[in-house]
Amino acid sequence: MISLGTLAKECFLRLGAWGVRLFAVSLALLFLGVFSPADVSAQTQVINTARIAPPAAVTNTNPSVSCTSGICQASDTDTVAPSANLSITKTTTTVAGTVGSTMSYVIVVANTGPSNAINITVTDALPAGTLSFYAISGVGGSGFSFTTSTSAITATLGTLTFGATATITLVVNIVAAPGSGVITNTAVVTSTVADPVPANNSSTATLTSVLSADLSISKTASTAVGTVGSTFSYAISFSNGGPSAAANLTLTDAITSGLTLIGATTSVGSLQTSTSFLTVTLASLASGAGGSITLTVQVSQVGGSITNAIQITSTTADPVPANNTGTSTISRAIVTDLSLSKVAGSTTVSSAATLTFSLVISNAGPSTATTATFVDTLPAGFGTITNIQSAVSAGGQVQAVTASASIIAGSVTLAAGQSATITFQVTAPTAGGSYTNTATVSPATGAIDPNNANNTGTATVAVNAQADLSISKTASTAVGTVGSTFSY
Repeated sequence: MISLGTLAKECFLRLGAWGVRLFAVSLALLFLGVFSPADVSAQTQVINTARIAPPAAVTNTNPSVSCTSGICQASDTDTVAPSANLSITKTTTTVAGTVGSTMSYVIVVANTGPSNAINITVTDALPAGTLSFYAISGVGGSGFSFTTSTSAITATLGTLTFGATATITLVVNIVAAPGSGVITNTAVVTSTVADPVPANNSSTATLTSVLSADLSISKTASTAVGTVGSTFSYAISFSNGGPSAAANLTLTDAITSGLTLIGATTSVGSLQTSTSFLTVTLASLASGAGGSITLTVQVSQVGGSITNAIQITSTTADPVPANNTGTSTISRAIVTDLSLSKVAGSTTVSSAATLTFSLVISNAGPSTATTATFVDTLPAGFGTITNIQSAVSAGGQVQAVTASASIIAGSVTLAAGQSATITFQVTAPTAGGSYTNTATVSPATGAIDPNNANNTGTATVAVNAQADLSISKTASTAVGTVGSTFSY
């Protein structure tokens, strides 16, 4: 086989100046014959043939076997292999991930040619024990198909043309953190088309894995209502839902105003307390483990509700911080130890006489008695209630006293230690006998009286019946004679 260069040389030697011109033509043909394999996806034979013919009136006398009738030609056969420079880039959507959560990798495959790439495979072996497969999708090229398992994925792509890119989004579960805290993951791309730069056929992404511990805590009171001076307990339970162990735990409880902490115990950790604060510290709490705390408190104020909360924290990230506070609410009852005594102005009276009664209402506390009510119903036979008067300790009030023929009622507001006296008059019954009368005081709705035994006062009065007897005597005559009669 004679090469184009040999043919040009022969023509030059035999044709002189004409050969120079032909040599130039041959070189031009040589450059025009450079082959571009962009559309080649398998090995291909390329045959290139050069021909030269003398001008008119010129005879080519070259006897070479490559010349026929003065026209000379030479052919060259080359095997052209396709070449596709595939590259892969793998990145994370976050630089740090929390154990128990998901995160995404973005994998981009690019073909910088010069040929189209076929039969492309992307493989990604997930690090055992730290990542597991969750979901995958892909766009670009002729379309992806996927084969997945818990620990590996394989993506296949039929064709990726010169200059094109394809993208895979891989979502994984962060199962655990390695000892270093860093998760390294590599994706690799291959093709049946030769790759002139295999060094860019793999890409590694690094993720910092953060431990995760779902701590939770609850708090329950032993009573729904607390009274001043009484004690009750809080039961506190906490646990670690994992998946990691929790480190450097701190549980804090600022005891609400109105309560005094008088005792505490814990099943784990170190306990520190004061009358208004509790702290429990714990170096570590394994996944699935827990503990309990019991607080004993005394109610020191009255009125309204008491909401008390305890919080749990850790230096390990918590995926669900909403359950890190335990709260309990109880009502603080208004406690008023009311008492009532009833005194009659006289224990013995005559029938129909005017009688004075006094009601003495006292509040031993500890709360203020607001609108505590009293009522006194007189026995039948007593007259209408009149001349109602009241007197109270400084700051106290007697409110809304009403009276009917035989009932007196009203309300009082007394601070702890205060008292009120209500006096009134009635007419005693006309019928003689013993009359017993009872008055009662009651706390307002919502208030508690710890001693109902002294909420009534009784007075007994003896009524003596009276009769105003009179007599007269008259004679039927002013003068009587002996033997006569008359009448008185």
